[in-house]
Amino acid sequence: MRTLLLATLMLLALEGPALADETSLGGAGESCRARLDCENGLRCVNRVCVEAPNATGQPQPCQSTADCGELRCVEGRCVNPFRMARNAAATSNWRWFVGLVLLGGPAFGGVISGFSRWDRAAQPSLVGAIRVGAIIDERHELAIELSPFSYAYYQPMPGPTFQVNATYGYRIPLVTSPSVTVDWPFRFGAGFFTGNTGGDVYAQLRADLLGVSIRRGDFMIDLYAPSFRYAITSVGGETANVLSWESGVGVSYLF
Repeated sequence: MRTLLLATLMLLALEGPALADETSLGGAGESCRARLDCENGLRCVNRVCVEAPNATGQPQPCQSTADCGELRCVEGRCVNPFRMARNAAATSNWRWFVGLVLLGGPAFGGVISGFSRWDRAAQPSLVGAIRVGAIIDERHELAIELSPFSYAYYQPMPGPTFQVNATYGYRIPLVTSPSVTVDWPFRFGAGFFTGNTGGDVYAQLRADLLGVSIRRGDFMIDLYAPSFRYAITSVGGETANVLSWESGVGVSYLF
């Protein structure tokens, strides 16, 4: 009888702390000493309870992959790499944006038929435009630039022209953190401009090879240094062309 009583008392002594601890287990981001100190689905990494590979919920903040145990630190969050691979084919992350662009720089014009020649001096060019597009999976960018008679492509000319071009860009990450993202975007595109051109339509090619794109919250600032543009048309039996490179800034809002 005494042996049974002692065994019962020992069992109660062991279960008591366990029941007490069950209500005080650490949640995500709270301190711990071992995995048993964390709630179900979490693990103890660097004395902090974080999401396990098979857990659900919001990702935890991190500075490097070392903070995430078996997870991966992506853009300041601990992410399950297996879940990322599984979901990548099913869903894409699109962020739409709309903004304004103001650029300016030198331009050279001339003809390339008959006796090919270029003007000896550079002329000023100015781009004022509305820019609409989307950033897909943080790396790919699709956009349309529209200048509603706000593109002064060359001097002399009767007035500014109507311009539209579409671009594809690939964004190389330079700085990635929970608060700010800095990318180096490569963009290539094509379009046209007309109006105040004597009835001619210029086909246009575009390449943005140097620049920086800064995203913070819902705002994005693009620095162009520069944007190269080449336009060509046929005028009076001659092939006129214009090469320009404009530098400037764009400000956009992300949805």
